[in-house]
Amino acid sequence: MIKKFLVSLAFLVLAPTIYAEVDTSKFIKDDDRLQEMFSGMTFDGYHHKKDYEFHRYFAADGKMYGSNPNRGNVNGTWWISSGQLCFEWSHKPKTKCRYVSSSSDQVMIYKHRKKKSDYKLKLSLLNRRPGNPLKFE
Repeated sequence: MIKKFLVSLAFLVLAPTIYAEVDTSKFIKDDDRLQEMFSGMTFDGYHHKKDYEFHRYFAADGKMYGSNPNRGNVNGTWWISSGQLCFEWSHKPKTKCRYVSSSSDQVMIYKHRKKKSDYKLKLSLLNRRPGNPLKFE
């Protein structure tokens, strides 16, 4: 219970507001750097729009595993394309590609909203660690 509270508090303190103007010059657009950032890594995350915490593992073979309170355990695929993190969930087969920025302690995932010509913070990822410590399959 305390750990969940502290993780939630960290997201509130560390994550910029989802409506703040986004400095797109901070987006990481180097495919190799993005691949290295995600491949074989597990993150704890927060979904800003849907207001829930989740866990996600990006396997080196392009498979993606996760858990969240809405769907339980989920899986899909991920890849890097044209400076974006792309993914598709098996339960919702629609490709999504997102821009990525990072600071020393978190990774932020942004959606480009073409109709509004802006970017919206979708996900914050913390506690980046190697491997699959949560044993996703």
